[in-house]
Amino acid sequence: MSQENASATAIASTPREPLALEKRARSHGFALAVHALAAMLLIVAASLKAYGVLVGPQSALPWNRLSAFALIEFELLVGGLLLLNSIPTFTWGTALATFTIFAGVSARKAMLGSSSCGCFGPASVSPRVTVAIDLAVVVLLLCAGPRPGSTTTSIRCRSERISRFIGISTIALLMLLSAAAVGYSAIPKRGLVADQPEHDFGLIPPHSSVPFNHTFLLRNTSTRPVQITNCHSSCGCTVADYPTDAIAPGSTAEIKIAANWVDVVTGEPEAQITLTTDNWWTRTISLRIHATIADR
Repeated sequence: MSQENASATAIASTPREPLALEKRARSHGFALAVHALAAMLLIVAASLKAYGVLVGPQSALPWNRLSAFALIEFELLVGGLLLLNSIPTFTWGTALATFTIFAGVSARKAMLGSSSCGCFGPASVSPRVTVAIDLAVVVLLLCAGPRPGSTTTSIRCRSERISRFIGISTIALLMLLSAAAVGYSAIPKRGLVADQPEHDFGLIPPHSSVPFNHTFLLRNTSTRPVQITNCHSSCGCTVADYPTDAIAPGSTAEIKIAANWVDVVTGEPEAQITLTTDNWWTRTISLRIHATIADR
């Protein structure tokens, strides 16, 4: 009778094993997808930040470059660790804390009325959108948890080593390119250079009739004439008046910018003007204006 009970128990427990394996595989696949999504967001954001530093204002402060470099390298490192599943628990916790902090920063910028979160370099993305994305990633990471280490056969171990080598090489290359972009941005360029690429209008009373106009001064530091070929504004509320003739070597040019922020009740409105030139060193020139509208 005991043998019959044992065989019946074995038969009853047999179907549960495939179900448990299938459930475990689904859980692992979900964690893999969530970690890959978080990693790609970090890597894309870091790459765009590096590009923004590369094409940004030539006279940016060294501290700004240093802080941007640290954030870029950190995002690339965490993204690489997520993809490679290195130090699973630590990496998962770091990614969770990172996206939580990003959500808080974006929420603050949204409450202040900023038009862009600045999370993706020169790409303008609303802080409300990034808050939603960051919070969604936080929830997904909480649901997924750390990815477990995989026990594989020797053949799969070999392919996994190759994948890890490719992943590590790619992340290392991106980190080196980002460092090169930050270093290149610090080199004095020969071309059109803005004396002061940013202007702060300061604290403005609500519904103020003060015009948001400012004139930037560009100087041609090269030995050849430089011509502004195009102008782009980050929002339709801001226009720029710039010279269409070539600017002689050693000469200066005025860029008059006017912003219509009459409808802004409160917050920190900002706008960026991007000029395109025919000079290789200063292909693009970024000019930025911003203000703080006081509460009632």
